[in-house]
Amino acid sequence: MKNFSKTLYIAFLMTLPLLQASASGTAKSIVPPNFFGDWNPGIPGGTPKVTTVFKTIYASDYGNGATSAASAINAAIQAAGAVATPKNRQVVQLSEGVFLIDETINMNRSNVVLRGAGIRKTFLRGVHNGSAIKIGEPFPRFGSDRLTNVTKDVKRGDTRIEVAAAALFKSGDILKLDRLADADADPNGNAYGKDGVGTEWRLDYTYILRVKSATPSPTGPPADEYRSVAQYVEVASIHGNTIRIKNKVNIDFPVSLRPQVWDTHAHNFKYIGIEDMTVQGKANNTYTVLVDMTRASSYCWVKNIECDGKYPDWQGRHIEMYGFRNVVRDSYIHDSNNNAPGGMGYGICVSGTDGLVENNIVTRLCKCLQGVSSGGGNVIAYNYVPNSETVPENWQECTISGSHGSYSHSDLYEGNYTANLSTDATHGNNGSIVFFRNYACGRNEDGKTTGNLRAVEVGGWNREHASIGNVLLSPNASNACLWSVPDTVMQGQKNLDKMAVYRMGTNTWTLGRGSNTLGYGNWDNGQAYRMFHRHLDFNYVENAVYDNPDNPVKKLPNSLYLNSKPEFFGDFVWPSVNPFGATPETRVMPLPAKVRYNKEFTTNH
Repeated sequence: MKNFSKTLYIAFLMTLPLLQASASGTAKSIVPPNFFGDWNPGIPGGTPKVTTVFKTIYASDYGNGATSAASAINAAIQAAGAVATPKNRQVVQLSEGVFLIDETINMNRSNVVLRGAGIRKTFLRGVHNGSAIKIGEPFPRFGSDRLTNVTKDVKRGDTRIEVAAAALFKSGDILKLDRLADADADPNGNAYGKDGVGTEWRLDYTYILRVKSATPSPTGPPADEYRSVAQYVEVASIHGNTIRIKNKVNIDFPVSLRPQVWDTHAHNFKYIGIEDMTVQGKANNTYTVLVDMTRASSYCWVKNIECDGKYPDWQGRHIEMYGFRNVVRDSYIHDSNNNAPGGMGYGICVSGTDGLVENNIVTRLCKCLQGVSSGGGNVIAYNYVPNSETVPENWQECTISGSHGSYSHSDLYEGNYTANLSTDATHGNNGSIVFFRNYACGRNEDGKTTGNLRAVEVGGWNREHASIGNVLLSPNASNACLWSVPDTVMQGQKNLDKMAVYRMGTNTWTLGRGSNTLGYGNWDNGQAYRMFHRHLDFNYVENAVYDNPDNPVKKLPNSLYLNSKPEFFGDFVWPSVNPFGATPETRVMPLPAKVRYNKEFTTNH
């Protein structure tokens, strides 16, 4: 765990004024330099409050769900988009009642909001195969004329990118910056790279990654090789062949790994919102997404909605959040008819850059809230994620997972109340993930799970994960251990049968080039453990706060992305997690999303 020197840390502290420009009131210096991300997420100034109603559509005109209203809703969105501007955004208003839709609602016009009368007042009910709502453009019309090579090393924190042909782009464009995995990785896509020593590795997972030209690629122009490391960047200005960007680069893109930038079309689909409704899908659908925030979307939001997978026994993914600076907030995401592993019972999937997932309730799903090949700078904060469900039902799945697809990096998980904080290695490894001031009690709140119990888990071959200022396990945890790690790291300390505060390096691919055996009993060689940093966590095994002697910063900041108490906390104490509290009640205080769930949703799912 001593993966950085004090000399390096002091050098990092000296650069901090430059790195902190986006959140000057926070003390990000507590995060080791290799773990640091530029956490300035979401839409600057918050989600817009749009008041101009372009058209109201009434459920009674369609028999309150007797006939489809999809064509009328889509026509209204297009008409509103024809007159909407950044200074005159438009609302398509849905009345109370049930709106049957037999085709996808396409939110593909900038500055348009689709708004209902409230959760469980307006129901958007899909009866077709496919997504209920798409925001942006699902498969952008990529072209090789809008792609160019990066010609100079780009480093974490940079705001300039030198390219071969900057004239292809203009101010305001939103591009993807990507590269190959590191030089030690296996170009054939085997799990470990070269004998397990590659920094990043990935599997051939085509629907997420930009893949080589021999494989169809919905996610970008054909590539020379698999490109698993990426992020979105927004062009501020062009000067010769220098692109100046508005956000910061979150991970290194050395020229040796052949980085490129290319047009995503995300700048063509901006400021689109979904608000105040319940969204439902078709029963036993083979594959669907209730709300699809596509790769070509930016500055868009989902706010105060319910994604209801209980009616009528729907299965699929609730919300996929790709794109740039998109937001999911204040919503209730729950249930699927199929929570077996395989992707039919996912909650919120975070796959873009600089996104914000805040103040949501996500529960009773296989994987409730997860990163999926995210592009860094995302913040997942103050969500209540109490219960995951899977097969077998006693197995404790990930409630919050930093990634279920390679290579997620540079994301912050802050202030959440959940069963566990994890990153897996099923589809590749991940790095630079920070868990800060969360409460992870180690098992589902409903008490049904008895296997794979842990508060923090870093799957095999993941790297540079930090756990800082969290409260871990519960006061009544029994048969619990501090570490569950490979025998080669701590002889006799594997502890698979015990609840663990920290579980490092398990659920991974077996050793050997090209092996494809994944299993709970498989471990890495200790990499996840050696590159893990914990500091100022309180846990109920040691019953104390751990002070890492290698971390010179001893004062725990309130937040790593907020400068002050967020408005949605109201009269509640913020921060709600305080590892220095004298009692369980002062270590973990009421979280608004949890209080909201108990008040509004527990009596009738």
